Amino acid sequence: MEKDNKKNIKLKEEKNKKKIQSEKENEMKNKINKEIFSNIIIAIILLAYFFIIPIIYNRFLQNKIFEYLEIPAIIFFVVGLFFLERSYKKDSGKIFLRGIEFVIISGHTLSIQYIVTKYNFDFQLYLTVSSYVFAIYYVLKSIIIYTKMRKEYLRSLSDISDIVKEDKPLKKEASKKKEKKAKENSENEEIIKDIIEIEENINENIEVKEKAKNVTTETTTKKKTNTINSKKQTAEKTNTINSKKQTAKKTNTTNVKKQTTKKSTAKKEEDKEIKTEEKKKPTRKSTTTTTSKKSTNTGTKKATTSNKKGVR
Repeated sequence: MEKDNKKNIKLKEEKNKKKIQSEKENEMKNKINKEIFSNIIIAIILLAYFFIIPIIYNRFLQNKIFEYLEIPAIIFFVVGLFFLERSYKKDSGKIFLRGIEFVIISGHTLSIQYIVTKYNFDFQLYLTVSSYVFAIYYVLKSIIIYTKMRKEYLRSLSDISDIVKEDKPLKKEASKKKEKKAKENSENEEIIKDIIEIEENINENIEVKEKAKNVTTETTTKKKTNTINSKKQTAEKTNTINSKKQTAKKTNTTNVKKQTTKKSTAKKEEDKEIKTEEKKKPTRKSTTTTTSKKSTNTGTKKATTSNKKGVR
């Protein structure tokens, strides 16, 4: 059973390796084809461009050909700027090189008139030579790209084989490492248990302290609430006492007012009685005074008469 399992594992590993290799081969082929195809297309466009210009020069526009060359030069320059901006955004050297190539082509087209007139070159021959130069450049570029990418592909395959070779002797070491790891894990588990126990004790102590703090805070809050309630009760009592005092004062003031009114009424009545009595008393006095006056008068008369008799 163990041998069958090992065989199945080996077969699966080989299948996976083959799949990985085939996938990498397809990826590298696609990349190589894209790069070579794009370079060949650019080379063909440039060859057609440099062959069409002398045909137009000979048949139609011998005098104005240099003026019309400015249009494709501007087009190549704009395309080059586009590739340069894209390379700056994506940070790729390939796109940057492509932009520089188009800028060089635009500069070459603008310099045709200057070089042909100054050095007396044949116009058609100059354009054919320049077209061949650009075509050779792109062919060499595609060959270099192919060789580089092929080397990268082979390196990736060699890395896979090295990894496979290294896996076989590492199996024994892996078993030894597993044993060591098992021992280390057992030791680490014991250490972790001790640490957990210490942490639990610390947490228990912290919980006890927190409970004590909570109890003290509860007691302080209860005391504060009791003091506040007592203060409120005393304030209410003082308010009730003050209200009672005020009511008592009001009742006293009313009683005093009543007493004063009674006294004033009683005094008024007494004064009235005294006045009535005083009115009655003068009549009696007058009668007595009149009687006394009469007696005195009679006495005086008698004395006078007696005095007169003695004189005689």
